[in-house]
Amino acid sequence: MRVKNLQLGYNFQNRFIQKLGMQNLRLYVSGTNLLTFTKFKGYDPEIVSFGSALSPGIVGSTVPNLKVYSIGVNVKF
Repeated sequence: MRVKNLQLGYNFQNRFIQKLGMQNLRLYVSGTNLLTFTKFKGYDPEIVSFGSALSPGIVGSTVPNLKVYSIGVNVKF
C-alpha cells in the first residue's frame, strides 16, 4: 500500500480576503511518494525486476522514487 499523492488546503473566508482586495485565497501543502507500506526488501516494489531460476526477483540497479514536498498559494483578484 502506498501514499502516492496527498494535498491539504485551506480556503480563507470571504470577509477576511475581501478586505485585502481578493475574491479567493487558498493555501495548500502537497506531497508525492510519501509512504510505502510493504515487506519488500528493496528500494521500491514497483520497479522493474529481473531474475532467473537461480536468482529470482533480483532487483536491477535502480533508485527509489523521490519524495516531493510543495507549498502553494492560489489567489484570485
